Amino acid sequence: MRKTVVVLAVLAAMAAFSTAGYSGKGNGKNTTSSMASSTITLNQDPSTLSLGSLVSFTTNAVGIPSNAQTLVDVSCSKGTTLVWAAADSPDHVFKLGGDSSLWLTTGGGASCVATLIAVTVKGDALALATKSFLVS
Repeated sequence: MRKTVVVLAVLAAMAAFSTAGYSGKGNGKNTTSSMASSTITLNQDPSTLSLGSLVSFTTNAVGIPSNAQTLVDVSCSKGTTLVWAAADSPDHVFKLGGDSSLWLTTGGGASCVATLIAVTVKGDALALATKSFLVS
């Protein structure tokens, strides 16, 4: 049940981020950006990545509220079309494209962004750091 609530909060945060540009208010929830000290680093060499590759991240969340849970959101697009997205704990290993996605149907490369976010129990989301990478 807790994971379901967190996933719903992340989806709400993702929707807010996409419309609020990671700043200001979004969808009635507080969505702010604090990218000063927190970090997210891709653990793999991006030149070796392709659809289906496993990726993980090293994160450092600084100054988050005590009631917040940190998550990594990975979104991949082809042009303006979102072809795959997933969110999970910072220690999760992500399979690019997952097991069912538009990306698996279309194949090829994509432009990806990993975002370290903090989500509070009230649904407020804070973007802490981002890492962009290309997948061939």
